[in-house]
Amino acid sequence: MKSITVRFIALTLLVGCRAENPEESATADPAPPPAMVVAPISGRPEVDQMLDLLQKELDSALEGSNETAASHMVRAEALTDRLLETKLPFEWMVKEQYAVQPRLRQIQALADRILAQIRSGGRPEDIRRDVLALRKLVVDLRQGLRQEGSAAPPTLDRLLAAYRADTLDVGGGVGE
Repeated sequence: MKSITVRFIALTLLVGCRAENPEESATADPAPPPAMVVAPISGRPEVDQMLDLLQKELDSALEGSNETAASHMVRAEALTDRLLETKLPFEWMVKEQYAVQPRLRQIQALADRILAQIRSGGRPEDIRRDVLALRKLVVDLRQGLRQEGSAAPPTLDRLLAAYRADTLDVGGGVGE
């Protein structure tokens, strides 16, 4: 009985040492360098300047071969990591009543997803479709930023305070 247990443990260790974990092999590639190395930027640029650089990298990625597209996407993703460090001309967009920062975060998230697809060997047609979608988000945001900004919508506290003032003036007691 003891020899069977020892053989089972030895066999388990032997098989376990040789088996390759698919999660480890998928992340075996080294992580890309930090955004500050890939996309060095001095000062605090305007958001449109960064979006322009990003759009150029996306255009180059769409025009190039798979190898050059990957390097352009690494730089594009690094640029998206730096988007929130830029100067925003205003916080809210008139046309869409949408805050600028969430749009920048959407762009950043899609760029992260594309880079993950590239690193994990995703299908080129899926990657290209996502790069096109990212480019459209960038172009749409740049066009929206060319219009004037607007004031932020009223906060919930301000709306409730105004509503509370209206209801208190109606007067009367409880239960009317």
